[in-house]
Amino acid sequence: MPHRNGRTRGFTLIELAIVLGVMGAIIAAVWTAASRATEAQKQNTAVEELQTVAQNIFAIMEGRTFSITGNITSSMISSQAIPSAFLDPSSPTTKAINPWAGALDVYEESPTVFRVSFYDVSYGGCLKVLLEGTACEAGHSGCPTKVWTDRAAYSQSPSATVGWAVMNASVAATLCGRNSYSGGNNSVEFDYSLQ
Repeated sequence: MPHRNGRTRGFTLIELAIVLGVMGAIIAAVWTAASRATEAQKQNTAVEELQTVAQNIFAIMEGRTFSITGNITSSMISSQAIPSAFLDPSSPTTKAINPWAGALDVYEESPTVFRVSFYDVSYGGCLKVLLEGTACEAGHSGCPTKVWTDRAAYSQSPSATVGWAVMNASVAATLCGRNSYSGGNNSVEFDYSLQ
């Protein structure tokens, strides 16, 4: 718009502030939506990962004639029980990772029990993995017999144990517990019985 003296008028500071504010709000909305979509994808991948790993380990461990008590992650990697998509790029022959980049470990607790552990799982991821990882029919060989969570070192609560049959949203929320400090992620562990 021409001014009285013939020059065109520029934007005022208020107009610039409004434009920048609107742009900031749009960027924040897009960022939030992208973060939620990424977290949802991680949660779905974790549930698939748990089911795949448990099924593969059942297939390998049920027919064997020996026992190795302790961490058997590298043995499961070399047996291809843990798919290559879950291997830690820094050490693909000995370490596996979950979608939150925490460790995925497999332990043989006894000759008939093995444990799949996810470390550094988000609160939402903990809920999803607990609810969907324990959703199976009674007596099905892929059902965990026990679920463990360990709410980070700063938590006031001790580790909790619950049977798969009583898992519901309320129990999962208690087990996962929202941590009040920054970065408070959970460890989630599933025990499976070979008997």
